[in-house]
Amino acid sequence: MSGVSTATGPRRLVPVRWKADGTVSALPALGGDDGGEATAVSNLGVAVGESTKGGLDPRAVQWSSNGDATDLGVPAGGGNACVPGSVAVSGTTVGECGVNDPEDATLFHAVRWN
Repeated sequence: MSGVSTATGPRRLVPVRWKADGTVSALPALGGDDGGEATAVSNLGVAVGESTKGGLDPRAVQWSSNGDATDLGVPAGGGNACVPGSVAVSGTTVGECGVNDPEDATLFHAVRWN
Protein backbone atom coordinates (compact mmCIF):
# COMPACT_ATOMS: atom_id res chain seq x y z
CA MET A 1 0.00 0.00 0.00
CA SER A 2 1.13 3.53 -0.54
CA GLY A 3 -0.05 6.80 0.82
CA VAL A 4 1.24 9.97 2.39
CA SER A 5 -0.17 10.95 5.79
CA THR A 6 -1.50 14.49 6.00
CA ALA A 7 -2.04 16.79 8.95
CA THR A 8 -5.82 17.04 8.50
CA GLY A 9 -7.86 14.62 10.55
CA PRO A 10 -7.31 11.02 11.53
CA ARG A 11 -5.67 8.72 8.98
CA ARG A 12 -6.24 10.80 5.88
CA LEU A 13 -3.93 9.41 3.22
CA VAL A 14 -3.18 10.59 -0.29
CA PRO A 15 -2.51 7.83 -2.84
CA VAL A 16 0.90 8.04 -4.54
CA ARG A 17 2.93 6.35 -7.26
CA TRP A 18 6.69 5.89 -7.45
CA LYS A 19 8.28 6.38 -10.84
CA ALA A 20 11.32 4.44 -12.09
CA ASP A 21 13.53 7.48 -11.45
CA GLY A 22 12.52 7.46 -7.75
CA THR A 23 10.19 10.45 -7.82
CA VAL A 24 6.84 10.22 -6.05
CA SER A 25 3.66 11.75 -7.44
CA ALA A 26 0.18 12.04 -5.91
CA LEU A 27 -2.73 10.26 -7.57
CA PRO A 28 -6.14 11.99 -7.61
CA ALA A 29 -9.06 10.91 -5.45
CA LEU A 30 -12.45 10.34 -7.06
CA GLY A 31 -14.83 13.30 -7.26
CA GLY A 32 -16.05 14.37 -3.83
CA ASP A 33 -13.31 12.44 -2.01
CA ASP A 34 -10.23 13.90 -0.36
CA GLY A 35 -7.81 10.98 -0.03
CA GLY A 36 -7.23 7.28 -0.32
CA GLU A 37 -4.41 4.84 -0.90
CA ALA A 38 -2.97 2.75 -3.69
CA THR A 39 -2.87 -0.96 -2.87
CA ALA A 40 -1.42 -2.57 -6.02
CA VAL A 41 0.11 -1.83 -9.41
CA SER A 42 0.38 -3.94 -12.57
CA ASN A 43 3.45 -4.37 -14.79
CA LEU A 44 1.82 -1.87 -17.16
CA GLY A 45 1.65 0.86 -14.52
CA VAL A 46 -2.08 0.58 -13.80
CA ALA A 47 -2.69 1.08 -10.06
CA VAL A 48 -5.73 0.18 -7.96
CA GLY A 49 -6.80 1.12 -4.46
CA GLU A 50 -9.36 3.12 -2.57
CA SER A 51 -10.67 6.67 -2.65
CA THR A 52 -12.15 8.02 0.59
CA LYS A 53 -13.73 11.08 2.13
CA GLY A 54 -12.29 11.81 5.54
CA GLY A 55 -10.73 8.34 5.60
CA LEU A 56 -14.18 6.67 5.52
CA ASP A 57 -16.44 4.92 3.01
CA PRO A 58 -13.78 3.55 0.63
CA ARG A 59 -14.63 3.37 -3.06
CA ALA A 60 -12.65 1.11 -5.39
CA VAL A 61 -10.56 3.10 -7.87
CA GLN A 62 -8.23 2.34 -10.76
CA TRP A 63 -5.56 4.78 -11.96
CA SER A 64 -4.34 4.50 -15.54
CA SER A 65 -0.61 4.59 -16.23
CA ASN A 66 -0.92 8.35 -16.77
CA GLY A 67 -2.78 8.85 -13.46
CA ASP A 68 -6.42 9.20 -14.56
CA ALA A 69 -8.82 7.89 -11.88
CA THR A 70 -11.79 5.62 -12.69
CA ASP A 71 -14.43 4.50 -10.17
CA LEU A 72 -14.58 0.68 -10.36
CA GLY A 73 -17.99 0.61 -8.68
CA VAL A 74 -19.29 -2.32 -6.64
CA PRO A 75 -18.93 -5.68 -8.39
CA ALA A 76 -21.80 -8.18 -8.62
CA GLY A 77 -22.42 -9.63 -5.17
CA GLY A 78 -20.39 -6.73 -3.75
CA GLY A 79 -21.59 -5.01 -0.63
CA ASN A 80 -19.91 -1.96 0.83
CA ALA A 81 -16.40 -0.69 1.62
CA CYS A 82 -14.87 -2.35 -1.45
CA VAL A 83 -11.08 -2.29 -1.65
CA PRO A 84 -8.98 -3.76 -4.49
CA GLY A 85 -5.89 -5.71 -3.45
CA SER A 86 -4.34 -6.81 -6.75
CA VAL A 87 -4.46 -5.99 -10.46
CA ALA A 88 -3.29 -8.23 -13.32
CA VAL A 89 -1.79 -7.07 -16.62
CA SER A 90 -5.14 -8.07 -18.20
CA GLY A 91 -6.86 -5.49 -15.98
CA THR A 92 -8.68 -8.04 -13.83
CA THR A 93 -8.73 -6.73 -10.29
CA VAL A 94 -9.47 -8.66 -7.10
CA GLY A 95 -10.09 -7.48 -3.57
CA GLU A 96 -12.71 -7.49 -0.85
CA CYS A 97 -16.06 -5.92 0.00
CA GLY A 98 -18.02 -5.69 3.22
CA VAL A 99 -20.94 -8.11 3.54
CA ASN A 100 -23.54 -5.53 4.75
CA ASP A 101 -24.28 -7.60 7.85
CA PRO A 102 -25.95 -5.41 10.53
CA GLU A 103 -24.85 -7.93 13.18
CA ASP A 104 -21.14 -7.85 12.25
CA ALA A 105 -19.62 -4.95 10.31
CA THR A 106 -16.24 -6.74 10.15
CA LEU A 107 -17.34 -9.42 7.66
CA PHE A 108 -15.79 -9.24 4.17
CA HIS A 109 -15.79 -11.46 1.10
CA ALA A 110 -13.60 -11.76 -1.98
CA VAL A 111 -14.68 -9.94 -5.16
CA ARG A 112 -13.44 -9.47 -8.72
CA TRP A 113 -13.69 -6.56 -11.10
CA ASN A 114 -13.17 -7.28 -14.83
